[in-house]
Amino acid sequence: MRAETPFASGRAFYRFWLNLSRPGFAAWPVAAVANHSQSAEVGSRHFAIPAERRLINELRAGIAGAVPKRAWLPLQGLSA
Repeated sequence: MRAETPFASGRAFYRFWLNLSRPGFAAWPVAAVANHSQSAEVGSRHFAIPAERRLINELRAGIAGAVPKRAWLPLQGLSA
């Protein structure tokens, strides 16, 4: 099996994340788990990730709430 490049792994991760939002979920990355070797090992065992693969990130997910009101000011309000 050929090793997957970090670019391909990242692309697959972001596609998964975007597809998760389609049915109304929101997700936040928890990269610290994957970046900490002992935590990544525990997560890999828990989710049965084969030894030739690696944990690249985790997501905390839930049902998306209402979209907050936009915080940007109109351009007219910025001119002096």
